[in-house]
Amino acid sequence: MHVVGTVKGHPEMVWATFEHVNNAPNEAYPYTNNKNKNVMCRRARPGNWLFCKAKSAGRSTCRT
Repeated sequence: MHVVGTVKGHPEMVWATFEHVNNAPNEAYPYTNNKNKNVMCRRARPGNWLFCKAKSAGRSTCRT
């Protein structure tokens, strides 16, 4: 779901996107954690997903 609106005193639009928790599995991706350390999040494990076949790769395995 996307939500778009305006904010008083700002000419730009404000945009937010909300996604269901179990749409599809994540591939591996890097990110910087709150300790400014680069961390690699592994590919998701098998599970049940809204937009994937049964037993597709599942939840993320991120560790901070």
